[in-house]
Amino acid sequence: MKTILLFQCLALFALRLGAEPLVDVNRGISADIPSGWTLYGKATAQDPNRFIYDYGMPKISSKLENQEIENAVAVMILDQPCDSISDLVAIQEKWTGNRLLSRENLKTEFSDRAKREIITEKGLQYTTRVDLLRRNRTGYIIVFTATAGTYEQNLGRYLDFLKSFKATGRPKEFSQPAP
Repeated sequence: MKTILLFQCLALFALRLGAEPLVDVNRGISADIPSGWTLYGKATAQDPNRFIYDYGMPKISSKLENQEIENAVAVMILDQPCDSISDLVAIQEKWTGNRLLSRENLKTEFSDRAKREIITEKGLQYTTRVDLLRRNRTGYIIVFTATAGTYEQNLGRYLDFLKSFKATGRPKEFSQPAP
């Protein structure tokens, strides 16, 4: 009950600031979604052990790529128990798989672990910031994906979003999947 009340208060506070609230009590998260971000989907991914919220940030001009680019933010919630941050790192690195070109660990005040990765997807190269959190046996992977020409331009906006992200863990046992 206290968890639900907390999320409702956070949602009301976000409304006052003009941001759209993301509140998912069943998965134990809340965040302020900045104005202009587009929710492209929320669904169980191809992997039945995770749930994803996919957002597009407003397009920005990239001098390097010589075009407008829409960066992405994905919030993934594991629908399986996560017993340690090491388990979460292993799961995320398995998902990255052979797309990884380089990885650098980052200092972070917003998550349990953060890293910057250069990946390839369909022949294109992207820079990502991956933030990993674990709360109450629930794993959260938040990924900011950008091009080389837009990463630094939008990193601050992503970090502002991450500052608002609150994770408490799923309130229900893992014997029952979240709706």
